[in-house]
Amino acid sequence: MLLAGTAIVGVTWYTTLPDGSEFAHTNPHRTAMMRYRTAKGGPTGAIAWEPLSRIAPALRRAVVIAEDSNFYHHKGIDWEATWSAMQRDWHRHRFSHGGSTITQQLAKNLYLEPRKTIWRKATEALIALRMEQHLSKARLLELYLNVVEWGRGVYGAEAAAQHYFGKPASDLTIDEAAWMAAILPSPLRYEAHPRARPVVSRASTIRGYLERQLSEQAPPIAPPELPPLPPDEEEEPATSPSDTALPPPPSSPSAASSINADEPRPTPVEPGSSTVESAPPQQHAPMY
Repeated sequence: MLLAGTAIVGVTWYTTLPDGSEFAHTNPHRTAMMRYRTAKGGPTGAIAWEPLSRIAPALRRAVVIAEDSNFYHHKGIDWEATWSAMQRDWHRHRFSHGGSTITQQLAKNLYLEPRKTIWRKATEALIALRMEQHLSKARLLELYLNVVEWGRGVYGAEAAAQHYFGKPASDLTIDEAAWMAAILPSPLRYEAHPRARPVVSRASTIRGYLERQLSEQAPPIAPPELPPLPPDEEEEPATSPSDTALPPPPSSPSAASSINADEPRPTPVEPGSSTVESAPPQQHAPMY
């Protein structure tokens, strides 16, 4: 009876969790993350909504590479990445690496507070499973790119592109897209320190893979193992990292592609798109 009662309570709780269906055809105006930041005294931001078609392909792909390279192949949870994160947390005796997918991060942004607790992570995972049942991958990515936090009071790709580069998200270059994807794990930490060594290293690796993926000169290679950022991505840090000089961008796609892919993974390709997209102009502007 106890087991049956527990099962009933668990199923009832699961079915009452949000499933994202309210956002199948309507766009969110404010998220739980935005309300949380405002309550903590942070700046009040706004979502400058842009459809997926008006966000640069380089940014769409860079975010998938950086945040969830298996995005188009899982159902909300990447079990392999989650297990690896649990092992790292166990060895480091701290709850820092969550192995969250884009869908899980979207669930957190829309519905939950960014507190590092096992209960929140479990709730986030269950909401992600429900969201994958009601929303397409394209819609999930569109929602994520429009609500994710990219700085203090900066929410979504359009607001971030205007904030950092003074241009719309549709006009971002590969360099700019790689940098924006590189800071996503810790946007509050690196907003004021854009040339910090961990960001430069991640952005360079992402850029190299992007240039291979978007170029007709060479077939895509497996997504790289990215250099990590410090794990305190969900709360503002007490101290800031030191900056370092930004290395010059590569002179050609081949020069940018010397990256180390430790474990091959499926190549992320957006459903409904061609395997090769035209690369944005190679302006090689500094990464902010």
